[in-house]
Parts: sequence; C-alpha cells; structure tokens
Amino acid sequence: MQFKRVLLILLPASLFFVLCIQCIIIFLPDISTHIVHSALGPLPGNQSFDFTVSRLGVNYTQISDISLGEDLHLDTIRFAYRMDAKHIIRVEECVISGLNVTVHLDEKKRLRVSGFSFPQDKNQAHSGPVSDFNIHDFESYFAYLPADIVLKNSTLFFETGKERFCIPLEADIQLDRDKRRADMKLSVFPMNQKITLGAAADFLQNPVQINISAERFYPEMFFAILPEADQLPIKFRGPVNFSIETKGFSTFHFELTDLGLEPDPRLNINFANISGDLSFDKAAMALNADGTVRIISPGVNLEPFRFEFLSQITSGTVDHFSLTVKNEITKTWDITPERMALPLSTVDFFDHIQLFDPQLKLFVSGNFDHQAGRLAFSGTGLRGLGDNEVEPKNVLDISEFQVKTEFDGNFVRPEPLTHIKLDALIDKIAFKKNNLEMNTASLDVSSDAAFAFLKSDIVLNKAKVKIKSRLVHLKQEDKRVDSPELIIESGVKKGSTGKNFVINVDAVCNQSKIASNEVSAYVRKAGITGKIENPLSSDTRYQITPFLYDTDVTVKDQGLRVKGFHFKLPMTYPFKDIKAFGRAGAKKIILHDRIIPAVSAKVVQTSDCVVDVSGKVSHNEIPGLVIDVSARAGLDSGMSFFAKGQIATNRFSFTQKELLPYIPGIAGGYDLKFDVSAKADFSYINQKINSSADIQVSNGTINFVESGFLASGISTDMHFNDFLVPETLPGQYINIESFNAGRFNCNSGKIRFSLEDGKSVNIENLKFNWCNGIVSTEAFRLPSDNNTIQLTLYCDRLEMEDLFYQIGAFDAEGGGTLSGRIPVVMKNTEIGFDNGFLFSTPGEGGRIYIRNLDRMLAGIPKNTPEFSQLDLAGEALKNFEYKWVKLKLNTHGDTLAVNMQLDGKPLSALPFEYNRNLNSFIRVNAQSPGSNFQGIKLDVNLTLPFNQVIQMSNNLKRIMNP
Repeated sequence: MQFKRVLLILLPASLFFVLCIQCIIIFLPDISTHIVHSALGPLPGNQSFDFTVSRLGVNYTQISDISLGEDLHLDTIRFAYRMDAKHIIRVEECVISGLNVTVHLDEKKRLRVSGFSFPQDKNQAHSGPVSDFNIHDFESYFAYLPADIVLKNSTLFFETGKERFCIPLEADIQLDRDKRRADMKLSVFPMNQKITLGAAADFLQNPVQINISAERFYPEMFFAILPEADQLPIKFRGPVNFSIETKGFSTFHFELTDLGLEPDPRLNINFANISGDLSFDKAAMALNADGTVRIISPGVNLEPFRFEFLSQITSGTVDHFSLTVKNEITKTWDITPERMALPLSTVDFFDHIQLFDPQLKLFVSGNFDHQAGRLAFSGTGLRGLGDNEVEPKNVLDISEFQVKTEFDGNFVRPEPLTHIKLDALIDKIAFKKNNLEMNTASLDVSSDAAFAFLKSDIVLNKAKVKIKSRLVHLKQEDKRVDSPELIIESGVKKGSTGKNFVINVDAVCNQSKIASNEVSAYVRKAGITGKIENPLSSDTRYQITPFLYDTDVTVKDQGLRVKGFHFKLPMTYPFKDIKAFGRAGAKKIILHDRIIPAVSAKVVQTSDCVVDVSGKVSHNEIPGLVIDVSARAGLDSGMSFFAKGQIATNRFSFTQKELLPYIPGIAGGYDLKFDVSAKADFSYINQKINSSADIQVSNGTINFVESGFLASGISTDMHFNDFLVPETLPGQYINIESFNAGRFNCNSGKIRFSLEDGKSVNIENLKFNWCNGIVSTEAFRLPSDNNTIQLTLYCDRLEMEDLFYQIGAFDAEGGGTLSGRIPVVMKNTEIGFDNGFLFSTPGEGGRIYIRNLDRMLAGIPKNTPEFSQLDLAGEALKNFEYKWVKLKLNTHGDTLAVNMQLDGKPLSALPFEYNRNLNSFIRVNAQSPGSNFQGIKLDVNLTLPFNQVIQMSNNLKRIMNP
C-alpha cells in the first residue's frame, strides 16, 4: 500500500487508465477467439437467433443473451453480412450491445476477467486461455471479421473486495481486411467523465498506436473509488486535461495540464504542465517526467518551479527514483502571513515578507527502503515589514543568506529513522520591533536531526543544533547590549514515554557590554546550561543553570562599582528541591570611592522564581570583621524582578593600619582606633532601589602624639535612610568624651548632624564643655561653597582661671566666669578668631589672682609711660576685686591678639606713686607706703603665638587634606 500511495502521488492520475485499457485490449483477442469458436460449435447459455434477408442482398443476424464466462455477458450481437462474387460471406458490420465485463482486483493486486489475469504469472497454471496473442495464429480468420465493429450500451464493472464500480463505455472499430489494418475509438465514462482511447493497428507489421485523452477530467472523483482512498496523504483536484500515446505498449508518452494537489484545505499545489514517458520491457518499467508547479495559497505569491522526476520499477517495486525541483529566475517572492490562514499566521510576526533573488533547488533520490537528498536555498536579502510600511513598527532585514540541508533515511515506511542536516549562513540581520532593535554581523546555524514517522505523526528522536552569531547588538530605549560572539549548542533526544523529548541547552556569550542611563556592565562570560523536558506539553519541566563570570558593574548615580561579579545557580521549574545550590559574589565593591570587602555567598532556589542568598564574608585586611549577608530575589506574581536583603557585621575594631589601603593620606604620626558594627537593609521593588543602614561606633580614639592632639571616647549611632547615596535622617549624633589640643581642652562634646546626598554634612549643632562652661554653635554645612567655614562659638560661663590658662595669657587663680561669643573662621585648614567677645556676668563681681605677668613687660623699655602703665596693671592684677571683665579675641595669621578690660580695685596698696613730670604712676621702694586705689579701670593688650594656644592647625591639614 505504501508503494501505491507514493506512486499515486508521483504519477498523473490518468496513467491508471492506461493499465485498464491495456487489459481490455489484451483480452479482446481472447473474446474474439470465443466468438469464432462459438460459430463452429454450440455457444454456452440460452441464446436466441434471428435471421433476416434484406432487399439489397444484405443479411442480418442477431444473437441475444450470450455469456462467455461468469464475468463476460452480451445482450445482443447484430451482424450485417452479404455474399460476394466468390460466394464468400463478408461481415460488413457487427454491433455489440450490452457488453458487461467484470474485472476483479484480487489480494495480490492482479486484475482478473473470467480466469484471465493481468499481469500474467507464467509460473502459475490457469483454467482459462493465456492472454498472449500472435497475429499469425489468427490471420486465416481475418477475412471473416466485420469491417465495422460497434460497441454500445456497455459497462465495465470493477470489483475491489466488497466494493463494486461500474464504468460505461462505447467503441467503434474500423477494419481494413485487405491491408490488415484496424482503427478503433473507445470512449469510457468513469464517474460520468469521458476518456477517449484511439488505437490504430497494422496486423501485418504488428505495431499498435494508442492515444488516450480527456478534457476537464476530475481525478478526485476517480481516486474516491480506490480502496483506502481516505488514507491518501493529499487530495487531487481538477479539472485536468491529459493525453497518453504509445506504440506497441513498450513506451507511453503522456501530457498533463492543471493537475492540483491539496495537502491542506488552505494550500494548493498546481502542476501547470507535466510531460514524460513511461516505458516497459520484460525486466522493468521506467518513468521520467518534467514540468512546472506552483504553490497557491492566500498571501503567497511564488513563481513557478521546474521539476524533473525519474524512476525505475521492477516487479512492482521502485528500484530507484530521483526528483529535482528548482525555481525559475525571479526578482522577489512576496508572502503575507496573515492572509495565508496557515499556522504561521497565528504567530505575531510580520504582515509582509519579501525575499529578493531567491534560488531554491531540491534533489531527492533513492527507493522505498532508503531516500537521500539535499535542499539549497539562498537569496540576496529578506525583508519583513509590519502593518505600516511607511513607518513600520516591525522590520526585519536579512542580507546574503544561504541555507543547505541534507537528509537521509526512510520517509515512507512506518517508524523509519531519518537524518536531516542543516547549515545556514546569514551575512547580516537587522531587526526592529516597536522600541527594540537587534543587529548581528553574521549568523551560522548547523543541525543534525533524526525523526520517526508514526502514521500521520512525526516524532523527533534526536537532534543536535549549533548557532553562532557575531557582533550581536541589542537596543531598547536607553538600554544597549553588545556582544562580539554568541554561541548556542543544543541536543535533543527522546524522552522516557510517548512523544516526549528532552532538550539539552548550552548557551554562552563572551565579552559583552551592557549599558543604560543608570547602569553599565562588562560581562566577560555569561550563559545558561541545562535541560528542558517535554517542551511541547503542559508538563514542561526546566532544569537549568544560568551563570555569570568576571563581570564589572557600575551604577552611575549611586556611586557604586562592582568588580569581578560572578553568579551560578542550578534552578528547576516547576520548583523541585534537587539539593543543589549555587554561588554568587564579587571580588571588589566600591561605593563612593570607598572599597567594600569582597562578597561570596551561597544561593539556593526556594520556589518557582525565587532564590535565597546567604553567606559570611571575612575581610582579610580587617582582622575580626565578619559580614553576614542574607537576601531573597526573583520574580513576583507580575513577573517583575525583585530583591531584598540584609547585611550585618559583628562588632570589630580597626586602626589606621586597616584604613590605610582605602585612605592613603591617613598615614602619619598619630594613632586611631574604633569599635564598629553595622547593619544595612536593601530592596529592589517596582524598578526602584531602596536602602537603609545603621552604623554604631564606640570607644573611638584619635591621638596625634607629637602635637598633643587627642580625641577620645568617640561614639555614634547613625541611621542612613539611603545608604547608596549615602544619606541620613536629621538628628544624628557623634559623642566625644574629651578633646585636647595643647592647652586647649574640652569634654562632653556632642555633634548633631545629618549626611546630605552623600556629598555634604549638615552640622545642626556643635556643643561641648570648655573651661567648665558650655560652648555651642549654630548650624553650618561642610564643605562650604568656597572652602571657608564660618561659625560662632556661643560661650556660657567659662571660668576665667581656666580660660586664661588655655589661651596662654598668664596663670590665674580665683573665681569668675565669662560668657559671650567667639566667631571662628576656618579657611584652607587655617583657624582664626574674628572679633571674639567675652564678658563677665553683670552684677556678679569677683576676685582674680594673676601670676607670671613678666611676659606683659617683656620687650618694653623702662622709664617709659607704657612700661609704667603695664607694670601698675600687673601689680594690681595680683589681687584684684573686679566689678566686670571684658575680653576681646582676634587672630592675625598665627598671632592671637587679646584685649582685656577690667573695672574694680586692688585689695591692697600698690607700690606706686604719681609722678607729675612723667604724668604717670611709677614704682617706689618698700620704704614708701605706696598708694591705695578706690577704683581703677585696666585695659591690657596681649599678643600671643596662636599655635601655642590651640595646636591643631597642622593636624587639621593632615586630616582634611590628606
């Protein structure tokens, strides 16, 4: 049945009638033999005879109801004959009416009529006469044959098993008894369609010429009567015109036009013309044919194809065949998928496809046990357009493509194994869909597949596919991906049950660049490996491992850089716990030019699209530091990416040695030590990054040994509401237990501040205890616009004794406090006082005892009014009761100018008397009683080296400008 199915596909429908007519012609001599034998002896059946003599000497004889076996029956035979001059009976006309012939197709596919068979089996005995025919054995009876034989009202019955079909027929045979020639015209009417057979025979030379033709013949009506016609893979469509010519039955030449094949109701294959030859000899049958064919379908406009078919058949089996198909030269092919109404049209593809300079050639050869072939398809370009050709949304441009396929196997018998190899090379691809663009310089595809054909199904047994693409470029809005090479290798094999199969995937791209307005990345290697089970069923299962190696990522606006990021995770979908985990991490993380320890973590899938990340990170350069990392990431219910997690450290200590690799300028003659712990939370939800952090610092110490600068007891608990900026909430505090710089000493310092946008610090308030009083400031911001900091120290109840000592004016004892403000200017790391003003509390006097006043008189000549005035003031301040004190402070470079004004009186007589000549008080000896002052105002100016007062200028330079 497979042979018949393929033969019916390859041969024109009309060739089957050649076999039927040939059978009838072969049987005609045997029928004639029966008639002649009947004239010499009794005929079987219940015949009746009717003799009539005409007036012109023509006699008529009619025989009715004649049976020549169970499959041959005639209603009537009417002879018209006369006696010639030689008294020989000449039959002028024989009219046969009601001939009924039954042809049987047995289980061995042989045709039989009343014991005759076709094809004849020489090794089998038959009850009936053999159908071989020799004209010389019949020549002595030729003169008695009718000159005109007419067949009418006759029927050919065709039986195949339980089916029975009838085919009306009629014929007219003209005999030239002298020249031994015959001309026949036979008309057959299968399914009320007309097939005409014309035959001319020369019985002396024994050639036979036959012509079979039909016009507007519908082959689908004929194939409907064949057994298992509903199992034919395609349907035939008409009407067709055909003709068949032969001489001697050794070679048949045929012509066929407008034959249609319909493999699908929406697809028609039309053979505009087919011509060829079918030849026979005792050993084999050969068929060759060529012609043109067109593919007709809505939305498809392809030029005609030329084809050529050759085959050789022996004993009903195709020993060898070959088929060649190629298209005629054309500029373009046009395809409109939406109008095709084929499965392709259901895909969101292109509305219009054009192929430029297409060249297609198919070659198939083999037999019914094995077939092999190759297909080559190429063109100078392919273009796909969307629904708007002026400004199309979807555009595909391919230039210079070549596709070559080789196949080998058995496509006919059930369950064969077929190998198909494919190689495709595309020069350039440019694709655009909405706001997505893709370009590649070249695409190379190769595959090798094996299929099994089970009835009407095609099952993939195994396959290998390799895709290699160069210079891949993707762009969507501000996002870009560039990769010099992308390689995809896939293997397919049958699954354990039914039609299921498994796809093994291995895809990798190297040295890719990813960029957007926010993020850029350089991926040295990335890809995916794994398998997909049952991809064409609802039970599809994935077991894959995406990976990413040695990747650098930069988040531009966040000041974040990641070096050497890597990721590898075994995953399943639907989720199945396969007891496997992956790894993720980075060699180096840099946040705002500060290096964060390297990260390495364990990654575990916990549901279909979610993974958990956990790990401990130890910093080699900071002993004792351990960082715990925990996170969850994946796709939410709307298939959008999300991530959230936490990073926490233990409490660890670090010194300038650990900070030196990150802050090179911190090296120098000082020590520092801090105890730190931190915790950070982060999330990426709805395409937005959120982060926060808490940092605790305690037991902090900064000590400049050489200069005597020491800050100790430093602690803070800072909360960042955006750690990537970084940015804190207002009201953060740094506490400093004590601060010493030379004679300048303070304690209980507290700085209230906030970090703003990661670039500036807003000092909301600075407060500390100085000289047993309190000093505070208004708000100021670091750094300032012009690198100058101006702030005012508001002083409350500073003890004069301690203040005079710290500013280095002189040593003092006694009570009394001062309040006021000291404007401070810090510029280019230099510190200065700008018209500082301190005063005693109004209404509260006190006593002051000042020693070491010699510096007031140093450098001033004696016997001058200036010397006498300072000498008197110094003596008075040794024991002075004041009503009020005013102190002014200014700096000029490294010099501190101190102006002190006092109003009060000395508590004892002073060794001074008034000298009218000098108009000033002068010191007297001990024999003089001196002078008692009831009230005195003192105005003392001192000039002091400022670095002796506050020894921190160089330290500030080192810290603020490393």
